[in-house]
Amino acid sequence: MMIKGNTYRTCKTEQQSYIAILGTTVKAFPRVSTTKNTKSLGLKLIHNLSRQLKGSINRDPTKKGTNYIFKFSDMQPPFKT
Repeated sequence: MMIKGNTYRTCKTEQQSYIAILGTTVKAFPRVSTTKNTKSLGLKLIHNLSRQLKGSINRDPTKKGTNYIFKFSDMQPPFKT
């Protein structure tokens, strides 16, 4: 059985931070699922990547489907001339 839905991704910068919004219109995970206790390999990888980048990943319950907001800062200091 194939479930049809749309996936999307958006990336933007704010000052020295990066924000990636990833989502699908299909409800893929229960609302109580977190990235820390999931059995999904993909979410485990994203959680570990956000931890390594000293960032954060949060579920966005305001949108239909399954949506996550991934934020992290620039790891290098600005280049000075």
